[in-house]
Amino acid sequence: MTELYQPHRIDIVLDNECNLSCIGCIRTKNEKEKIIDYPNFVKSIIENKSEKEYQIHFTGGEPFLNFSLLTQTIKEIQTITTKRLNYSIYTNLTIVNKDIIEFVKSNNIQIHTSVDGLKNENDKIRGKGTFEIITNNIKKLKKAGIEINSVTTTLKNENINYISTEFITELENLKVKTWRLNIDYLGIEIKPNDLINKVFTLYNSAIQQHISVEGTWLYPFHNLISDNKNGFCPSTKGETISILPDGKISMCPYSETFLGTFENDWYNINKEFNVVKEKISKNKKCTTCIIKDYCQTQCLITREQNNTKLFDWYCEVYRGLTTKLLNYHIQN
Repeated sequence: MTELYQPHRIDIVLDNECNLSCIGCIRTKNEKEKIIDYPNFVKSIIENKSEKEYQIHFTGGEPFLNFSLLTQTIKEIQTITTKRLNYSIYTNLTIVNKDIIEFVKSNNIQIHTSVDGLKNENDKIRGKGTFEIITNNIKKLKKAGIEINSVTTTLKNENINYISTEFITELENLKVKTWRLNIDYLGIEIKPNDLINKVFTLYNSAIQQHISVEGTWLYPFHNLISDNKNGFCPSTKGETISILPDGKISMCPYSETFLGTFENDWYNINKEFNVVKEKISKNKKCTTCIIKDYCQTQCLITREQNNTKLFDWYCEVYRGLTTKLLNYHIQN
C-alpha cells in the first residue's frame, strides 16, 4: 500500500562548512553546493497539510558560520506562510555573539548542541579548548534568557571509558534538561553487554538527577510501549525530510539514500519514499527477533554501511537495552 509522505520536520543543511574537525563526524560530503530556494521548498511541504506543527531545523556544517544566509532564509520563510512554524538550530556553539543572541531570542529559536564528555574527552574529539568555549557559551545563552533544548553526547571509542556520572553532574550544573545520549552509528570496540550496562548506568543516573534522556537506542523501546510499528525512527516513519546543500533530498540529513532533488515534483519524491521504505523494512535476519516489529531493521545510517558484523552488533545492543528498559520501567 502506498504511504503518503507527510513530513512535519524539515532539516535544512545550509552548507558543509565547519570550524571544527570532530573525530567521527558523519556529515555527508555533498557535491558542489547549489543556490536553493529554501522558502519555496518549505512551502511545497507545508502544502501537504500535516496535522502536526512544522519544525524547521537548521544544521550543517556549522549554521552560524553563514549567519547572513541563515537569517535571510528564516526571514523569507516567514513571509511565505501564516502558519506557526517552530525553528531550531543544531550548532557546535563555538560562535556566539550579540547579533546571534538577539536573532535567536526574537525568533524563539531552539538551540541544540554537543558536548562529548568532560574537558579531556571532549577536546580530544572536538578540538583543543572547545569544552571551555561551549560550556561558557551555554552559560552566556542562559544568562540572556535562552535555554539549551538539548545537549548531545555520542559514545565512541575515544570517550566510552570516560563518560561517567561525573559528567552527568556537569550537565546538571549547566542546567541541561534534555541529554541526547547516542551511540556511534558505526559501532564501538566494546562487547554489546558491556555497552548495554554502561548506557543503562548513565541513563539511570541522568534520570535520578531529573535530566530527560533521549537517543536512537531508545527508539525500539518507545515504539514498543506505544505499539508503533511504522519505522525505527522519525525519518523512516516519514516524519522528517532533509535538503542538502547540493539540492539532494533524503529522509535523514546524514543519510546517503536519496529521494531525488529539490527540482523534482512531490509525486516523484513520495513515490521514491515508498520504494526506499519498502526496501529497508525487509531483512531476513530480523524474522525471529523478539523486537522486530519495533526495531524495524535498525537505523538507516547503520544499514547503509552494508556491514553484517556491525548490524549483528547493534542487534544485540538494541535487544539488550530494550529488554533492560522494559524491566526497569515495569519495576518502577
